[in-house]
Amino acid sequence: MNKCRYWLVPAIMAAVLAAGVARAQTWTELDQRVKDLYAQGKYDEAVAAAKQAIASAEETYGPDHQNTAKSLSDLAFLYRKTGALDQAVPFYERALKIWERKLAPDDPNLAATMLNLAATYQELGRYGEAAPLYQKALEIMAKAYGADGIKLAPVMLDLAACEEKQQKYADAEARYRQALAVLEKKLGPVSPDVADALDRLAALYVAQRRFPEAETIIARSLEINRNYRGGNNVKVAAGLNELAGVYKQERKWDLSEQAYGRAIAIQEAAMGRDHYLAGVYTGNLAEMFRAQGRYAAAEPLFDQALAILEKALGKDKPEVADVLDNWARLCHDTGRLQQARKLEKRAAAIRGGK
Repeated sequence: MNKCRYWLVPAIMAAVLAAGVARAQTWTELDQRVKDLYAQGKYDEAVAAAKQAIASAEETYGPDHQNTAKSLSDLAFLYRKTGALDQAVPFYERALKIWERKLAPDDPNLAATMLNLAATYQELGRYGEAAPLYQKALEIMAKAYGADGIKLAPVMLDLAACEEKQQKYADAEARYRQALAVLEKKLGPVSPDVADALDRLAALYVAQRRFPEAETIIARSLEINRNYRGGNNVKVAAGLNELAGVYKQERKWDLSEQAYGRAIAIQEAAMGRDHYLAGVYTGNLAEMFRAQGRYAAAEPLFDQALAILEKALGKDKPEVADVLDNWARLCHDTGRLQQARKLEKRAAAIRGGK
C-alpha cells in the first residue's frame, strides 16, 4: 500500500482565483516550483519552496484563503513523503480548518484533505483520530458517488484497519465485508483487488483466532491470485505462507509443511534464494517444525533463515529478532538455556533499538 495514496490536494485547490491574478504571480511561481521539484525528486528543496509558498499566500491572500490551504496541504504531503509524519499533521489540520470554512460540508474536495489527514494519523498509530475522519469522508463521498461507488472501497478498507487496530472487531469485519461487496460488484468476484481485500479480512480472523474462517478466505484469495497472476507469482507465495500459518494453528502439520515449502520454492524462483521473504518463509517453516517437536529439522532452517535475513536486511531488523526469539524457544525446549538466553538477548537488543 502506497502510504501517500490519496491525491495531493483537492481539485479545487489547484485553481487560482481570477481576481488578483497579477499580484498572485509570486505565489503561482512558487506553487509551480514545488510541483517541479517534487517531480524531480528534490524533496528537501520542495519543502523549502512549499514553506515560501505558504508565506507568499498568507501575505498575498490572507491566512484563510484557499491558496494558503493548498500550499499547507502541499507541505504536509511532502513531509509525509519524506517520513516526517509528525511534521505533516499540523499543516493538514490547518488546511482542513480552512476548507471546512470555505466549502460546503458535503463537497467531495473537503473529503480529500480529511483522507490525507486520516492516513497520516493512521500511519502514526493514532487510530482513534483517523477513524472519525475516514467515516466523515465516506459520508461525503457516498453522497457524491453513491454508497457503492468504487472510490469508497479503499477508504472503507482503511477505516476497517483502524477499527481492527482498536480491537473493534465486529465493526472492522462489517466494514471489510462492505468493501468486498463494492469491489465484487464493480470489479467482479475474481478481481485481484478482491483478493487483497480478502487477505485483510483473513488477517482479522487470524487475529481473533477464527482459523477455519481464515482458512476459507485465504483459499479463495489464493485461487483468485493463481488464476490472475499465475501459480508461480510472489502474491501466491505470500498467500501460501499465510495459509501455512493457519494450518499450523489448526495443527494440520502436513498441510502446513507443504504450504510453507511451496511458498519458499515460489519465492526463491521468483526473487532468488537470498531475498528477505525467502528468509521469512524459511523461518516460519522452522518455527512450525519447532512447534511440532521436530527440532532436528527446525534448527538448520533457523540458521539458514537468519543468514538470509541478516544479509538481505541487516542485523538489526524486526524480522531478524523474530527468528532469534523462535530459535531461543527451540533452545529452551531442548534444555540449552545458555544459548537460549544469548539469542533472547540479541533479539531484545534489536527490539529495544540498541
